Amino acid sequence: MAPLREVRTKMLLTVRDLAARAGVAHGTVHLIETGQRIPHLSTIRRLSEALGVAPEEVDEFQTAIDEANRGKDAA
Repeated sequence: MAPLREVRTKMLLTVRDLAARAGVAHGTVHLIETGQRIPHLSTIRRLSEALGVAPEEVDEFQTAIDEANRGKDAA
């Protein structure tokens, strides 16, 4: 796994480039990269597709998925 910023920069994408490809606000990408926002599953799906990676390959995405699954277990 790698942080979102690392995956994005390896593809030579700016925050704005990735946001445009994924159809999300550039602020969303920034907040996820800086740890200020946990992405929704729909956002994870859009960003993963834009990057061409599985969600499990991005640290922030895997953390959000794990937290969502823990929430389901508690219900």
